[in-house]
Amino acid sequence: MQISLKPAIFDACGVEAIGGVPYNPPAWRDEPNISGMHKTMQRHEPAAPAMPTAPRRPGIHRLLLVQLGIVVAVTTVLAFETDNAVALSALMGGMTGVLPNAYFAWRAFLFRGARFRRQMISSLYRAQAGKHFLTILLFTGIFITSPPQAPEWFFGTFALVQSVYWLSPWLISRSGSL
Repeated sequence: MQISLKPAIFDACGVEAIGGVPYNPPAWRDEPNISGMHKTMQRHEPAAPAMPTAPRRPGIHRLLLVQLGIVVAVTTVLAFETDNAVALSALMGGMTGVLPNAYFAWRAFLFRGARFRRQMISSLYRAQAGKHFLTILLFTGIFITSPPQAPEWFFGTFALVQSVYWLSPWLISRSGSL
């Protein structure tokens, strides 16, 4: 005798289902035919077993939208209040913070669910390493090709974008809507 640890699934008649899918026997009903009335067999297909819904992705897009909004707001205000060189420095600093974060959000959440836990961990490590590499690459490229005219606004906007992470418990929560 074999003991199974899986719970048995029974159909409406109390017969144990094979393989976890309830057995649905064919039903008899009257159906008109050319030659008159007779009983024909009609099969009722069993309903598909209920599948759990896929886990939702975290609301990381809200965090990225707030970061991008800060960059646009600071750049717009500086473009109207000061010269365009200062606004361009702030734009470059803000985008140096936003672009690696967007890469991380895209790369880190490629896999979902308990089946893919190894891939999820690997994806998180690769995303974090790629984010750091991309940040270093952007800083190096900006300072080599065209150094910012206003480095205080460059680093200030970069720091402001990074400080949005303090708001992440409220921005990433599933109850919020945006």
